[in-house]
Amino acid sequence: IIRFFYHNRQVSDQRIISNLALVGFMGCGKSTVGRQVAGELGFEFSPGYSAFGRVVYNKRDFDNVQAGAGGLSQDSDGYNFSAGVSSEITNLISGEAHLGYFEQDYDYFATVDGFSFGAEFSWAATDLTTVRASAHRSVDDSATPGVGGILTTGGGIGFDHELSRVLDLTGDLRIANGDYQGIVRE
Repeated sequence: IIRFFYHNRQVSDQRIISNLALVGFMGCGKSTVGRQVAGELGFEFSPGYSAFGRVVYNKRDFDNVQAGAGGLSQDSDGYNFSAGVSSEITNLISGEAHLGYFEQDYDYFATVDGFSFGAEFSWAATDLTTVRASAHRSVDDSATPGVGGILTTGGGIGFDHELSRVLDLTGDLRIANGDYQGIVRE
């Protein structure tokens, strides 16, 4: 869990002092600088149905060498190419699904690559309640010694219910499997 605190303070000589504090567990990415460039091209081939292609490039730089990574930098760069379909299936159900390929190349650890997928669907069960379902496959950084990346496959279901104009009730159930690349971990 990472919490962000940001405060702007004006001092007596009209200067503004900005403070940003990141709070989180060791190895959770507080000292990581990530850059990402993405592009998407879509085409509506039928009313309510669109095909799309998506390209994402990322570069992850760790300011501090993580002790959890065995004293090695986890700097990496990677890409993800995917294609999919988005749709308003009915006036109550909408979503998108995509398939693709990704690669994350670490400077000192094994490259993590493979097929990617993602899907997100929502159902407006009532005027006040929406039910959501999702699934994904991606690569995440690790703080485990000797491991640069984790191949994560997961999914979940959730709901949003409007109790009043100013109060929403939200619930989520998620599950994920992490395949730590470069070591055997059961």
